[in-house]
Amino acid sequence: MAYNKHLFKITKKSVITAWAAWSGTAAFISAALSLALNNKIPARYSAELPFIVFIAIAAASATVWMSIYFWQRYRASQFWVPEGEVKEYIGRPYQADGDDLAELSKFASQVFGGDTMRAEVVRDVVGKRAALGVRLTDIGGKNIGFFDVFHLRPDALLDWLEGKLQEPGMDGSHFEPIPKPLGDDAILELIVGAIYIAPQYSKSETGLAVAFAECCQRYLWQRCAGFSEIVLYASIFKPEGERLARIYDFENYKVGGNRAGPAKKHDVLKRVLSIDDPIKVRHGLGGTDHFTIAMRAR
Repeated sequence: MAYNKHLFKITKKSVITAWAAWSGTAAFISAALSLALNNKIPARYSAELPFIVFIAIAAASATVWMSIYFWQRYRASQFWVPEGEVKEYIGRPYQADGDDLAELSKFASQVFGGDTMRAEVVRDVVGKRAALGVRLTDIGGKNIGFFDVFHLRPDALLDWLEGKLQEPGMDGSHFEPIPKPLGDDAILELIVGAIYIAPQYSKSETGLAVAFAECCQRYLWQRCAGFSEIVLYASIFKPEGERLARIYDFENYKVGGNRAGPAKKHDVLKRVLSIDDPIKVRHGLGGTDHFTIAMRAR
């Protein structure tokens, strides 16, 4: 593990300076104690008393400052950057045109066992701004992950929460465009379609999922500027999805057993994003390789 040499250099200098100061202080204290104790010890030790006191104080000082020295060196070692190639990934907002949404829909259907919206529905609601999403690609443009949220009509949202409305049965009539915020207390309710990264990438880059979630969180606030709160509901399909949701403070909202039909298998979690709360950044959650995620317009 490599340490920060600049930080270590400063720490070393400060330790040496402090040690010199303590040495001078030890010499002064040893002389003072020698005078104070001169008549209270046997005469045969009086000549050596200044040296005995000095050595005792110096040893104690050395123990303290060497402990500080090695502690600072250990702390400096925590500021480390592993060697390795820097990989670049691209976040691209959903576009209603092109073939990417159809590819992602097929991808999602395979991942979630067909319990997803139809490709033509996703394209339709993205086109009328009833959905927002980000697809994650490698530097060559290959789709490797995605994140999306959808704005349901109030009655459709209630049916979805109860389990009466399932993703495969949704059509364009269940959605409405994300409105413009009205007033300072405007609240927007959205359901999370999914956040997913292909296993070969999420396992090799163990910090990528958290970094992508961070990127999507910022994108969501950017596209939904003006709302005081954004309420997110997420139906949990996989354990890794729940772990990521918990990292980002999603809380229990509705137990799957209280929902209808196939939704009984899936709990609903909820998170309220408030404009008054700072964006929570989660760093250092796995991963040793370097990578960047750059957001682009398309």
